[in-house]
Amino acid sequence: MKAEDEKARGCKAQDTRPLTEKYSPLSFGQVIGNEQAINVLRALARRKFKKPILITGPTGTGKTTLARLFAHSYLCTGIRPDGADYCGACKECHEVQDDKTDMFGRRLIEEVSAAAGEGAGLKYVLDWRDYGHGPLILDECDRMLKQQHHLLPMVQQFTHPMILTTVYEDKLDQQLRGRCVQCA
Repeated sequence: MKAEDEKARGCKAQDTRPLTEKYSPLSFGQVIGNEQAINVLRALARRKFKKPILITGPTGTGKTTLARLFAHSYLCTGIRPDGADYCGACKECHEVQDDKTDMFGRRLIEEVSAAAGEGAGLKYVLDWRDYGHGPLILDECDRMLKQQHHLLPMVQQFTHPMILTTVYEDKLDQQLRGRCVQCA
């Protein structure tokens, strides 16, 4: 059905986004539970912490949401109202909120699922290392079983943090885990 037909019939266009995106928290204050992880991530974002961060926990507990909130708060350069995670008015906040890309299609916050296929996660990390200009979220990083050792020398080189999320912390290389600040 075309938009004109929907309008003529009094129908509203449906929001087809997944519920996890449609109702995802927009600030740490809207997240229910995970208080300890929220406090750690909030403090690290305000200090512009650049080392890798590992967020672990069961499926559906908000690991990726926390990673996105950290990245947005980390990038904010404006003056934040008391208790706010980001100002919402600076150039960086507008770019994140509007999901803007540069002329090469890169976002300020990049997110890739390591489950995207064999080698896809590592290729993305290498590209981000060379061309990225904001935090990288590497979701389901435990799926990079063969490529984890390639991440070891890279995780300390970045000018912005790499945020790793996983359900299966025990599948991660012990040295990689040791180089990350861990939030559970």
